[in-house]
Amino acid sequence: MAKKLNKKILITRKFPYPLLKLLDENFHIEYFDNEDPLPRKTLVKSIQDCDGVVCSLNDKLDEKLLQQSKRLKIISTYSVGYDHIDLKYAQKSNIVVTNTPDVLTDSTADLTIGLLLAIARNINIGHSIIFSKKWTESWSPNFLLGSELKDKTLGIVGYGRIGEAVAKRATSFGMKIIYYNRTRIKKSIENLHNVKYSTLDEVLSSSDFVSIHASLNSDSFHIINEAKLKLMKSTSYLINTSRGSLIDENALFHSLENCGIAGAALDVFEVEPINLRSKFLKLNNVVFTPHIGSATNEARFRMSDISARNVLNFFLGKKPISLVDF
Repeated sequence: MAKKLNKKILITRKFPYPLLKLLDENFHIEYFDNEDPLPRKTLVKSIQDCDGVVCSLNDKLDEKLLQQSKRLKIISTYSVGYDHIDLKYAQKSNIVVTNTPDVLTDSTADLTIGLLLAIARNINIGHSIIFSKKWTESWSPNFLLGSELKDKTLGIVGYGRIGEAVAKRATSFGMKIIYYNRTRIKKSIENLHNVKYSTLDEVLSSSDFVSIHASLNSDSFHIINEAKLKLMKSTSYLINTSRGSLIDENALFHSLENCGIAGAALDVFEVEPINLRSKFLKLNNVVFTPHIGSATNEARFRMSDISARNVLNFFLGKKPISLVDF
């Protein structure tokens, strides 16, 4: 067995195999075998003497916390997003930050299509009716009428890897695809994918379904706000499997409550977990899932492997698999 590197790695919670195995074989580790995020006090204490840390979206690594460690050289986040990490301080302190992009593309795209189908065909309402024992007629011509996807327009906001994967899946349903992205993709790729570029306002006003796949930053925070929601058709639906803060939830609630749009499907929220007294839970035109975009065995295994190998590569003097670009 190879000798362990003289580095200490903090693992903030229980991650799927093989992360723990890879790191334990190569480093001295401080491992917390818990499903829930570490309490702030524990995180502050544990990070002080660590050379590296593997964290999740729930661990807020702000400047005040990072200042506690004089040895920290790498933060490996078990996620695609990294807005929970103070990148400015990390850059100033020469702390490398890595993430796990690409590997959850298919799982998130699959869920997006699942949510799209759920709101289009009232699957959540039908499920609720049966479980609440309110299904009293075997068939009725006007019962739970939904919408077919064929010939409907899907607007994609953020045409990265996941947006592209959603577009490919939606095309198989016969949907028309338009997209908005900060940087327009090449015309040849648009033709290959059979998608059309539009402005954000055009995407919102022309689409029957709008799916959000943008990254969260200072420019995209609340990119879907009251003014943007007013552009959408009253018969349209909004889907978000990206980050909760891309949508102004107060504005969305008002739109849903007042039939500004027909419905929404949300896997992510501004505050997670959602408050059990949330006003959204009173609405019947919303489908909820509890942030499970990457929740497949395959995706979580790949995320675990990359999170560990990012750390291992760094301390072996190799380039990590996925560096966050400051």
